[in-house]
Amino acid sequence: MNLGFSGNGLGEPAVAEAIAELEPSCIVLDFWANPSAEQYAAALPVFVEVLRGKLPQVPILVTSPFYFPAEAVSAEVARAQQSKRETARRFVQERRQAGDRRIRWVDGLKMLGPTQAVGLVDGVHCNLAGLPLQREWAGAGAAKGAPMVRPFSPRGSRRVLLVMASGYAAVFALLLPACGLRVRASAADAPPAFAVRGTLPWHNFLSGPTAWNASDYRTYLDDLAARGLNFVGFHCYTGGAERWGYRPLAVGDFAFETGKLFPRPPGAEAFGGDGAVTACSNEERYRRAQGLMGEVIAMAHARGIQVAIGFEFGVHPPELASIVPPESRIGGALLPDPTHPANIEILHATLRDLLTTYPGLDWVWLWLHEHSMFVAPPELTGRFAEFYQREKGHFSGAPREHDVFTGVWSLVQIRQVHEYLSRHAPRTRLAIGGWGGGPQLPPVLRGLDRALPRDIVFSCLNPGMGAAATLRSWRRSRCIGRRGPSRGSKGTPGSGTCNRAPPRSGIKCGPRTPDRLSAVIGIHWRTEEIQMNLEAFALTARDPEQALSGEALYRRHCTERYGAGAADTLAPLLLRFEQENQVGTLSSPEYFPYSPAWGRLPPGLEDQLRAAIALIERLATGTGSPVHRQNLGWLADNFRGSLLLDEVGRKIEAAYSLKEQSLRGEMSGAALREQAQAARAQFETAPLEELFRTFARRVRSRGELGELSSLNQKLWLQYRELDQFLREAAACP
Repeated sequence: MNLGFSGNGLGEPAVAEAIAELEPSCIVLDFWANPSAEQYAAALPVFVEVLRGKLPQVPILVTSPFYFPAEAVSAEVARAQQSKRETARRFVQERRQAGDRRIRWVDGLKMLGPTQAVGLVDGVHCNLAGLPLQREWAGAGAAKGAPMVRPFSPRGSRRVLLVMASGYAAVFALLLPACGLRVRASAADAPPAFAVRGTLPWHNFLSGPTAWNASDYRTYLDDLAARGLNFVGFHCYTGGAERWGYRPLAVGDFAFETGKLFPRPPGAEAFGGDGAVTACSNEERYRRAQGLMGEVIAMAHARGIQVAIGFEFGVHPPELASIVPPESRIGGALLPDPTHPANIEILHATLRDLLTTYPGLDWVWLWLHEHSMFVAPPELTGRFAEFYQREKGHFSGAPREHDVFTGVWSLVQIRQVHEYLSRHAPRTRLAIGGWGGGPQLPPVLRGLDRALPRDIVFSCLNPGMGAAATLRSWRRSRCIGRRGPSRGSKGTPGSGTCNRAPPRSGIKCGPRTPDRLSAVIGIHWRTEEIQMNLEAFALTARDPEQALSGEALYRRHCTERYGAGAADTLAPLLLRFEQENQVGTLSSPEYFPYSPAWGRLPPGLEDQLRAAIALIERLATGTGSPVHRQNLGWLADNFRGSLLLDEVGRKIEAAYSLKEQSLRGEMSGAALREQAQAARAQFETAPLEELFRTFARRVRSRGELGELSSLNQKLWLQYRELDQFLREAAACP
């Protein structure tokens, strides 16, 4: 099948997506004659990556230009042809070095060189003399034992060839039999992909699905499916998002007219999901949220994506405290007694509501709540005390008595959920999870493994965005997960701690066998900044054995996003930022109120960021692509935002500290007035407007609108309150 479109094929990604749907046995990319050298260099990596996303094992042949007689009379044509030859050769070489062993380069000059121009009817297309010349070349190579394509065993009786050509390269249909091409699709050739590969976009932050509408979910799910991911999980803390440092602020009151960027339905004053900000009561918000999530589950299933909904077991809304018997709580620890009928009823009601509202749910995901590691010593009485004595032996290897309590307390509830699902929803699977790398879930994993049924799936968050090996606690084949490194950004102001890292390419999903894992899930609460992370995560999760190197991943990403010319300098720069991990240490935790420590730069990083901005500006000036120029501007504004956030924090820190001293009673009277005047001098030089306008300039997604809303609700409110404090302090008698 020839897809050259009479010389109009330019390597469009949409064509690659269409090819992938046809399940070809081999693909020949020979479209170099149609685009310019620059267009070809930008299109080829993207085209192959789209193919590899869905066809990781299909052989791909990339040809370079054969001889054009015009090269002898036009220096411009000669330069363009040579540039394309080098692009094709170098691209395939880098792919193969990075582990893609099913892509090959074909030197066009060996098919038709300067002495064989007679084989071209018009200086471009093969004539009846050119076709035999090419066949002779291919046959000679095969006779020497060096076919251009490694032989493969046949897939049944099918032999399919797709040629993405320039209008004449369908000649490869004649060449391939002489080259010994066969296609193998046996089980042994299948990539060692994780059976479950997906994401968990975190709620409770305005940069994540808390503020999404149906269209945002649809776009997100389409992207997951296109990347070969087949799982999505949703988790929400009991009590809602208000615990994560947000304070009310109408969009109309946002700083420096940034509120104009926020599309709002009629009557809405706040930013968030349309259903939430237009509802007239909490009951209406719940109904709309449930209706939306039901629609999301249906959309996911239509795309072949499993859905999990998770919650923290043993965490009750505050309003329940006064309507349950006092003896239903464990003294000291102030946790629900999981053996008390009132708490069993609450758990059953939660599950019943979940299954009734979402009847097609694939997974219930129980999370050990984050504060279980800070629980005070419990006072054990009644039925739970008896259960504790009977079951604590499962956790004999736990390092502390506190861990034994956490394990037994969790065990009761996990068993209750398992029994309920077995009776009422046997097709809905149960998974458990919690935070790894610390004194929470890891100390109790071994005990839970001993005590729980084998069909319960274990997961555990792997800290460091997957940079380290999985936890030592994993000693079981049923464990499905570890945390994938799909959280990160390029120094974005207002971001969460784990979202401050640069894109991570050094993903440690690892092969399944050593860690005995069957799934990998990437967690994030950003969408735009983590595209590089998600890309690397999806590629590695699909085929860990053939994971690309960090250098190859950055080059591929930068070529697609910023252009081939920019990739030569940008890819090494971004890789160095990751390897040195300086940007990754910046902290601006969205889950707490603002403080001047947000985004504080370590020594030396400011100069590196300024140098990076200058480089990006030069690259933007030199590119001819409006899309690449826009993306380069976005990247530069990320780095500018980091510099500005650091400067703002330093300039307002004196006022922030003075206010704290005043509240503690350590500063008053004339001394306070004098210090306030000094703090005011720095305060007024803070580049706050430049920070907000820089961030607003790079907003291109609803997730980034959520970050901008966070900056307003945290930093802008803090700035206004400090301004008021300084005014009052200056008038202090």
